[in-house]
Order: sequence, then structure tokens, then C-alpha cells
Amino acid sequence: MRSSKYTEHYTDTFITFKEIMRTVSNIYHNCVPDKIKNRRNTDQLKQRDTVIIACVIWGIINGYTSQRATYRAVCSVLFPNGDFPSRSRFTRLSSNLAYTIKIIRYFFIKKLTKGELVGIIDSFPSPLCKPVRNRQAKLLNQIAKVGYNSTKKSYFYGLKIHMIVTKTGFPITYSITNPGVHDVKVLETLSEEANLPNI
Repeated sequence: MRSSKYTEHYTDTFITFKEIMRTVSNIYHNCVPDKIKNRRNTDQLKQRDTVIIACVIWGIINGYTSQRATYRAVCSVLFPNGDFPSRSRFTRLSSNLAYTIKIIRYFFIKKLTKGELVGIIDSFPSPLCKPVRNRQAKLLNQIAKVGYNSTKKSYFYGLKIHMIVTKTGFPITYSITNPGVHDVKVLETLSEEANLPNI
């Protein structure tokens, strides 16, 4: 499966993957608890945790929207010799390493935002369906509600995403709520996570 879709920027792909791998390995070895690193049967894995995490991040960066697409791209571009776990194993490892990925994300953002003094909080709607289906939609109906988008002057059914970003627009932390929650109500929680002096 060496289509041009996957091998278009072949050298850039490997450079990007090596960068991700180096960053992930560094944070993994320094910041992830030993309880996670030294769990049972890690010596029997085809690829180390750092490789699986780097592949997941590489897939997200390259715009693959599903684990299946990421797996296909990884197998055809990064590991064409077949030295990679099966798709079901990759999916299981990815979900098991979700907490580890959160830890790596936290320390990566902490490293990137070191020296930042100002954070900007804003929110935006995330509609889940067209207005015609507002009352019939079942997706996330526990927290999704009908809300008002003041910039577009229209109602929507969905969620509201509150986010703190740096001056350059790099997202530091976020929170997902129902549309009726104002930015001020999540400010305290987000500012504790962002750990910036001025918001």
C-alpha cells in the first residue's frame, strides 16, 4: 500500500517521526511513573510504548481521523517490513496508553509555555447537528443542549468548548461544557491547569 497519498513527502515524514519520537522518549523516560513503564509483559511487545505513542501523535499531526487510517499509514510508510503489532493490538495499546499520552501532553505543553506570561480565554460552539434536528438528536444528550451563538445570532444543539491559548494561538488547556456555561464559570479550573500568571 505505497500510494502517493502516504509517500508524497517521504523524507519529511521520517524527519517528523524522528522529532516526535525524540520528544516522546525524553518526556516518557523522565516524567512517566515507573508503575506504567514497568508493567507486566512489556518485554514481549513488538514495539516499545514510546513508538506506539509516537505513531498515534504522528497520525494526528498528519490528519488521519481514525486509528484504522493511522495504522495503515504507519504500516505502509514507517514500518513497511511488518515489524509492527496487528491492528487490534495497536488499537488496544493506544487506548491503554491514553493516560500516558495525557501525561506526555501535560509536560510537553509545560515545556512549550515556559516563560509565557499571558493566556487568552475564549469559547466557541461545537454544534452536533443541524438546527432542524435540535429536539431529536440523541448524541451526548446528557450534556449537549440548545444554546445561542451570539456572533452568528443563531441557536445550535451541541457543546461549548472553552480554551486558554497563548498569544500565538497555541492551545494550553480546554474544557467542554453545555452551551449555557459562561467563560467566567470555568475560568478558575482552566487557570489552575494553565498555570499562567495573567489570563
